[in-house]
Amino acid sequence: MIGEPIGQGRGFAFSDVLAKKGGTWNWDNLSQWLTSPRAFAPGTKMTFAGLGNPQDRADVIAFLNAHSDSPKPLPAAPATADTKASDQKPGSG
Repeated sequence: MIGEPIGQGRGFAFSDVLAKKGGTWNWDNLSQWLTSPRAFAPGTKMTFAGLGNPQDRADVIAFLNAHSDSPKPLPAAPATADTKASDQKPGSG
């Protein structure tokens, strides 16, 4: 799905709202869609309530990407306070 047009293709009858959304699926907008299809595309016919847990969304997106005809490289994980602290050399902090 990553890199494919939003609301087009695959033989599915997408709602006009989603089909007119424009652009291509990327990591960020796919996460927004999975969070709340109605907020991403108000008026969509999708009845899925969404996934509130960020890890659940990441897992679904990673699954979809892994099963794609042409998987895309995963984005780098954002740095957290823990990773920043572990990256520091001893005596540098």
